[in-house]
Amino acid sequence: MESITIDALPSQRFTFTAGGINYKIKIYSIDGHMSYDLFINSIEIISGFKMVNDIPLLPYPHQEVNGNLLLQISEDEIPDYTRFGLSQFLYYLTEEETTAYRLATNL
Repeated sequence: MESITIDALPSQRFTFTAGGINYKIKIYSIDGHMSYDLFINSIEIISGFKMVNDIPLLPYPHQEVNGNLLLQISEDEIPDYTRFGLSQFLYYLTEEETTAYRLATNL
């Protein structure tokens, strides 16, 4: 797993390249929930999805195609930008890691 830096800000945009794919992510707070928009190679894949602990950010059919992203937080927390970088972390998983994660968690 590769750690992706997220800042403790209520709204942020960033880009990165992993697994040969260019990702653009916008993370923002709406009514106390963290949501995100996600683009792959400039194509919008997701808009306005709610962030959930330990659930891959990319839905099927995009899962396991060149990897996926995962927000991991403490079990007693909900996604909260004030905790980003402290107890809440975003990771990029390779295609193999994503497959192993899905099989281990029955997602």
